[in-house]
Amino acid sequence: MHEDLKSEYFEVDDPFILWENLKDRFDHQNLFYLSAAENDWPNLRLQYFKNIRAYSSALFKISYRLIMCGEKVTEKRKIDKTLSTFHPNNINLAEMYMERKLTKFWDLLSTLLVAEHNHVLVIKNHQSRLTGSAPLPEVNNMSFQ
Repeated sequence: MHEDLKSEYFEVDDPFILWENLKDRFDHQNLFYLSAAENDWPNLRLQYFKNIRAYSSALFKISYRLIMCGEKVTEKRKIDKTLSTFHPNNINLAEMYMERKLTKFWDLLSTLLVAEHNHVLVIKNHQSRLTGSAPLPEVNNMSFQ
């Protein structure tokens, strides 16, 4: 407990009375957290984040705030939220993931992380040897003069 709170409630011996006093003092903060989370949830979009990890971190922060305030955040709700916020250019991917009928958000998240990792590798490969560039010389090729 914070030192200021300890000194303020120093004389309260009964844990139940202490709990009730603290509840009266801080219970209104749920309203603040709930309104902030309810505002953040509809504005959360996968396309606004640099990578899947950043998106999932934001999604979990908002989810935990909603849960803390008594809202239900189901696996289906998180999956639907994620798939519905794909960039329009990737709508086919979202539909493909929907057809899988995933029931756990972690399954979708791990699939998206693997896909993101593979995409990064393809881009790196492409950038290291651009299409149309001269072929690399054969390593085992011996030339005789």
